[in-house]
Amino acid sequence: MRTVASLVEGKHDFARFQAKGGDQKGSVRTIYRCEIEETGGGGVLLLIEGDGFLYKMVRILAGSILSVGMGLREAVDIKRALDDDIDGEGGSVAVGPTLPPERLVLEHIEY
Repeated sequence: MRTVASLVEGKHDFARFQAKGGDQKGSVRTIYRCEIEETGGGGVLLLIEGDGFLYKMVRILAGSILSVGMGLREAVDIKRALDDDIDGEGGSVAVGPTLPPERLVLEHIEY
């Protein structure tokens, strides 16, 4: 999961990591930090810092990272979703599920 989290860092087109219904004009965002921390008892904490987020982007990213950790997807699937041209020959690239919002916490906002 840490490998996938590090792939997310940087400037990418996150169009495949947004749910329908968002009203953002563009889908390019920069993720400054995406880290996994163990919380004990088998739990993990996902920390994400970025310059902005698309509709349900964090929940889809978390689901994608978790799906790799569970062996349901490969890290290369997530990398392809970040790197491939959306309208190009790459075709459909599956990302992880949208996780429910219950444990999602917004800790800090800077302007």
